[in-house]
Amino acid sequence: MLLNITKISIFIVLFLTACGEAPKPTVSIEEKHAPQWFVNPPQSTSSTLYSIGEGENREDALSDALNSMISTLSISIQSQFQSSSKTTNNDGVETFSKQTKNNIVANVKELRITNYKILNAEKLAFDRYIILISANKSDIFNSIKDEIDKKLTLLESQEAVELKNNALEQLKFYKNASAEAKNLVYKSVILKVLDPSFNDNYIIAKVAHYKNSYTKIRSKISFSIKNNRTANNLVPVVKDALNSNGLKISSTANKYHFNLYISSHINYSYAYGFIIARSALTITVKDYKKHTISTKKLNITGQSTQSKKIAKEDIAYKLSNLIKKNGIQTIIDIAL
Repeated sequence: MLLNITKISIFIVLFLTACGEAPKPTVSIEEKHAPQWFVNPPQSTSSTLYSIGEGENREDALSDALNSMISTLSISIQSQFQSSSKTTNNDGVETFSKQTKNNIVANVKELRITNYKILNAEKLAFDRYIILISANKSDIFNSIKDEIDKKLTLLESQEAVELKNNALEQLKFYKNASAEAKNLVYKSVILKVLDPSFNDNYIIAKVAHYKNSYTKIRSKISFSIKNNRTANNLVPVVKDALNSNGLKISSTANKYHFNLYISSHINYSYAYGFIIARSALTITVKDYKKHTISTKKLNITGQSTQSKKIAKEDIAYKLSNLIKKNGIQTIIDIAL
């Protein structure tokens, strides 16, 4: 009886030991073979773009595929634009064509393709994912056109508001609008490549409108300069800055005319044989109704070993250098 109990006990111990040793999971590091749709992906057609991508995960693979698709589109547009420009170029237009092509390529690279389809996706290994996507060229065309139309609508609404403001604010708007609308022209070239029947005349007309409005208002703007006695040496510097930027000095009083007030307060001191002139400048621009448009404050220090007068002239010299370095925005806080 004791022998049977011993045998049973040994059997139970062995059984429990065997149950406790569960088999360890194994991780397969062998990569699967890439499927045929990845090795030999579909070729893009006149209406559809195809692209493959790979990455450590699904998101990276999709991003790689989209970047590849944009690159393919960029090469296609470059080729078609270059071919058409060669047939239409006249003497002297080559530089413009090259610049236009470069800007078109830049605009293509900024595109965001959202209307795409994931045709296939597969995980080949724990750190390798592959994907195949497609996009319809007409969908890309509609997306770009919608972006252009929305931008033009926004500019039109902004223009309606700006027309109620002073001429300098209008000038600033038309300057920015011209730059933004110019980029729309490059996008319109992309549209014409995607769809040769596309009529972009309305885009070209808007670009011309903003550019011509900027030129027209700028030609009408004029300034008169007033100053306190301490700032009399700064007047020639400011006049030269305005004239160098094609802006007129006049006394005409109309909505395109602005008064520029220069105020200077100087404190003199002496240090190590130098006469130090510390000037606090305030340059204020007002419209013809005497409403303040902008105020610019500058602190400039002049110095001389000879006299206060020369130290004061050093202030004018340094102001002139500041304007040459930083532009007319140094004295007028509005982009002209």
